[in-house]
Amino acid sequence: MPAPEISAITLYTSRGKSKYYWVETIADYHAPTRTEIDAGVDLSPIVADHDGWTVQSGQIEAPNLKTRWTNTIPGEKSADDSSLTCYMSEDGDDARDLMEQDTAGFVLRFPGGDVAGNRYDVFPVIVSAQSKNLSVDGSDPDTMEFQFAITEEPAENLTVPAHAGP
Repeated sequence: MPAPEISAITLYTSRGKSKYYWVETIADYHAPTRTEIDAGVDLSPIVADHDGWTVQSGQIEAPNLKTRWTNTIPGEKSADDSSLTCYMSEDGDDARDLMEQDTAGFVLRFPGGDVAGNRYDVFPVIVSAQSKNLSVDGSDPDTMEFQFAITEEPAENLTVPAHAGP
């Protein structure tokens, strides 16, 4: 009997669905409460680009004398350099006030949106830099790149909790 096929999936693009939240405080980032999530700020309307936010694993070679084959086992894990590029406001009232350099907090990434039952990731971070990108020729909106140090292993593939109320 052949192996069963994986369940059908619904293909989607993250544009128009994905959310990035900045949350200052979470008691247990492996299980944020709906109240903690709702206390954050939805950055999605001002996110122009994102980079990183992926976890990598090194490989450790484990040769033995029995065979010429060199086995490998999972090694250290780390996160790629990660950043969010956000649009700047002319009056400066924007994400710069939320995510000042050296501020600790959490970036929550919802690839399919903040929808109960979907999956999301929580990254414990420190804002390591704020870099202004000014458009000299005026062809692009001015942006600020927020670079983040990911301070602990992210909590990945958590289930989005239901929203309170009717």
